[in-house]
Amino acid sequence: MELLLVLAGVALGLTVAVVVWAACRSSRQSRPGTDGAQEVQILVRRGYVPNRVRVRRERPVRITFDRQENGECTEWVVFPGLGVASMLPAFRRTVLEFTPHTPGEFEFRCKLGACRGHLIVTA
Repeated sequence: MELLLVLAGVALGLTVAVVVWAACRSSRQSRPGTDGAQEVQILVRRGYVPNRVRVRRERPVRITFDRQENGECTEWVVFPGLGVASMLPAFRRTVLEFTPHTPGEFEFRCKLGACRGHLIVTA
């Protein structure tokens, strides 16, 4: 009986690890909005989902951050390489709009740097 409980615990642990890993590796291509802006929604809860977003340069980007927590860490999102930052009120959606002009991979992160994502800007 103890062996069965140990195996069940290991299986549960592996399942949780795979789910967390998959969430951390999530990636999404932006979708065109009605006004031509590239639109992406990112869930903020113990990280960013998706944490990799692809957009095209020289086209407006509209990212909606849906922050579903109230911890201090994710109170702000910062795109250091793009000079963009915004406060994200708890349990609310915050829309951030900008136009990337340079192709490349740009990190976005919380104010403490514990949660990270990447914006991939293609030509």
